[in-house]
Parts: sequence; C-alpha cells; structure tokens
Amino acid sequence: MPVYNAHKYLAEAVDCILAQTFDDWELICIDDGSTDTSLAILHDYANRHKQVRVISRPNTGIVGALNDGLEVSRGEYIARMDADDWCAEVRFRRQVDYLDAQRACVAVGSWIQRTDPFGSPAGSQEPPTDHEVIDEGLLQGDGSVMVHASLMMRADALREAGGWRAGTDWVEDLDLFLRLAEHGQLANQPVYLYTYRRHIQSVCFRNYELMCRRLKDVLREAYERRGIVDQFDSESIRPELAPKQSAAEHYRNWACHAIHAGNKTLARKHAAEALKHAPLSPRTWKVVYWAMAA
Repeated sequence: MPVYNAHKYLAEAVDCILAQTFDDWELICIDDGSTDTSLAILHDYANRHKQVRVISRPNTGIVGALNDGLEVSRGEYIARMDADDWCAEVRFRRQVDYLDAQRACVAVGSWIQRTDPFGSPAGSQEPPTDHEVIDEGLLQGDGSVMVHASLMMRADALREAGGWRAGTDWVEDLDLFLRLAEHGQLANQPVYLYTYRRHIQSVCFRNYELMCRRLKDVLREAYERRGIVDQFDSESIRPELAPKQSAAEHYRNWACHAIHAGNKTLARKHAAEALKHAPLSPRTWKVVYWAMAA
C-alpha cells in the first residue's frame, strides 16, 4: 500500500486489511515522503500489529513506492491496496482461493463500488471476467477492464514481468496489465470486493494531460512487444479521454448520486462546490435546484 498524505482516509484502509477473514498476510505500507501525519499513523499501527510493516523514504511517486514494497515482500501473492480506499473482509480469502484453483491466472481483480470523497455511494464498476475480453480492452487503452488496487497477483509473475516500470506514472496500471497478460491469464471475480474513493485531489485528476500522452506510449510499446505494431492507430485510441472532465462536472455527478441515495445534506454540499467552480453554468444551477428541492 503506497501512502502519500492520506491521513484523512488511512485508518479506514488499514482497518479493512486487519479485518480480513484470511489471516496469513503482511501489510507493507510504503510512506512516499508524506508531509502530513500519515507516517505517524502508520507507525502507530505497526507498533500495535506485528503484521503491519512500514517503509519510510523520500517521495518518488507511486512506481518507485510499489517497487520498493515488492522488493521486500515475502508472500506467494501480492495484493494491491490504495490508502484512501477500502475492501471487503472476504477479499483476500476469495482471491487466494481463486489463484490457488486457477493456476494459469497471474492476476485477479473484482467488481468495485465507487464513492465520492466522503464515502457516499457514487456508482459501481463491473469489469469483464474473461481474459480475452480483458486483454482486448487493454489493447484499446481501456485500463478500467481491471482496477489496479483491487488486484491480487502471483509474485513470481509480477517479478518476471518486471514489476512496475519507471516512467509510467499515472498509467503504471495499464502498462503492468499489458505485460502481465503476456505472462498468463487475467481475470476479475464477479463480486464487489473493493471500494474506490474518487476525489479531485487524486493523482490521475491532477495529471490528466500527461496521463493521456503516456497511455499512448505504453500502448505502442505493447503492440511492438507483441509484433502487431502495424495494427496500432494512435488516433483511434480512447478519443473520449479528451477533454478532461472538469471539477464542476465531478461535483455535479456526486451531487446527483447523493440525491439518488436520499442524502440531501451531502447533495447540497456537492452542489455548492460545483457552484464555486462553475457559477455561470446552467447545468450547475440545475443541479443546485435539484439538490435544494430534494
């Protein structure tokens, strides 16, 4: 679990690992040069729970942090976890059983629930379960066919694939999926085992333009590795990625989800944030009206 300035959500992420029904695990927390209280929180957990290990080092970004964790890990399987998310208590048990039974599979994820920054439901995601469909999506640049932090992977396959590759920050997940698919089968279990928190402070939101450029770079390299570079068409890759979704759109969407969930207070809070970011937008005022009338 890479950690960078995640003190708001960190306890919830660690607690869900401590609650796992499968108990043969260690949690390796890599503090990536946090400047908030994240490191102190991690040390507190490590002092109380022998299965929690903490690595503290200067900030390098997620790729360096993940590889540092991989270097010291001792398990047969490597599970990912983000410091602002949480997962079901049965997650490890379900994924270990799957990998034990499906020896050709090198990585397994799951369906996920999405929330807004406050943990209120904001939709769900049901990625495909079949390897061929997953791989086809990856080759089209669709990293959502697997959710990085929901994965459990075979440690030997992850190391053979080269771990996380330097220079791929913000598309490190797609790059890894493509390389893992060249070492074995990928799968998703059709059950909600992971909850992904969305917020505009996320690295993908803040580095959107660079992420889009790097996505095409890692795709071209994957086509080259597979000997099908003649099939690569950069113009047809994920045209929907541009333009970037605005902060106001995120808040409007979260407000609508909160209205649907019957959470009037949260709906109005998101609507107010949307109004700050786009005060002249008719769509924003429409959402404000819905939130006030809810």
